[in-house]
Amino acid sequence: MRLFFAVVSVSAVALFTSVGCNKPLDDEQCKKLVDKLVDLAAAEEPPGANVDKVKSDIKADSRTLQNVKDTCTGKMTKGQFDCVMAAKSFKDASACDGK
Repeated sequence: MRLFFAVVSVSAVALFTSVGCNKPLDDEQCKKLVDKLVDLAAAEEPPGANVDKVKSDIKADSRTLQNVKDTCTGKMTKGQFDCVMAAKSFKDASACDGK
């Protein structure tokens, strides 16, 4: 299921380490990043109650949130964050590396 891929990808996206003048992200922005990526991945799944449950479970999972916090805070730039938040698809969000 692509939604589970999103959890792994959240960590991968959060590992962007571009150097630049952009201000690093804080904890709240990293949580918003998780929500956005999970929503984008869920939108690409066939509709069904299971997708909504998995989506909710992932967003509430403390391990996922801690993993993202550990890798996102201070490492992903505001430019990358803005790019992901503006993305219309999971593929678009994945292309935000280096922004």
